Amino acid sequence: MTAPPTVAKPVPQPAFESVEFWAAAREHKLKIQRCTETLKYIYPPDAVSPWTRRETLEYVEVSGRATLYSYAGLNQAFHAGFADDLPYVIALVELEEQPGLRMITNIIGTPLEELSIGLPLMVDFEDRGDQTIPIFRVSKDM
Repeated sequence: MTAPPTVAKPVPQPAFESVEFWAAAREHKLKIQRCTETLKYIYPPDAVSPWTRRETLEYVEVSGRATLYSYAGLNQAFHAGFADDLPYVIALVELEEQPGLRMITNIIGTPLEELSIGLPLMVDFEDRGDQTIPIFRVSKDM
């Protein structure tokens, strides 16, 4: 008996505002938009600064360090491509560059029962064909 074929995980289709974010991710770099006037970061990417309402945004490489802000473990794959990863963790992480600068992502490499709010994290990257997804893992510098 042969195993059923593996279904590929979905990949994002970049919008105009996020093309540079995804291009950086393919190079295993985390770049976040920042307003050139206020120097405040913004995520998810947008076309204009929420503070100035002008096109005053640039992409800046950030450290990749974050704190676990919230998380949930999933025991059901809502897409067949994630079936081999069960259980997996969806998390909200706060990047160290700015209070309130948060990303939804996955946490890898640590079982759910060992996670806790406030854990230090570090960005990692998952290559999915032509696209690369920023994910996070518990920092070794704990």
